[in-house]
Amino acid sequence: MATFYTGNTGRSDGPHLDFRVWDVEKGSYIDPRPFTGYLKVGDAALTKQFGVTSDYGMREHPILGGQRMHHGIDYGTPIGTQVEIPGAK
Repeated sequence: MATFYTGNTGRSDGPHLDFRVWDVEKGSYIDPRPFTGYLKVGDAALTKQFGVTSDYGMREHPILGGQRMHHGIDYGTPIGTQVEIPGAK
C-alpha cells in the first residue's frame, strides 16, 4: 500500500490533491479517471468524500490564464489529508 498526504503546490488556488497517472511505456501522463477508484481516505473512496475542483482535460488555467491541458484531476482536500492506494498500483 502506498500512502500520500495532500498539500498545496503554491501555484494553485487552494489546497488540493492533483491526481495524475504516468504511463511508463508511453512516457506521458494518461487519463486518470479509470484509476480514481483506487484512492482511499480511511475506509471510504476519496471520490465519495471530496469533490472535483478541476477535471482532466483542456481548461482555463486558474492562475496563469489561457487554455492549457490539465493532466490530472484535482480534488478539494484539506492539507494533510492521508490518501492510500491499496495494492501495488
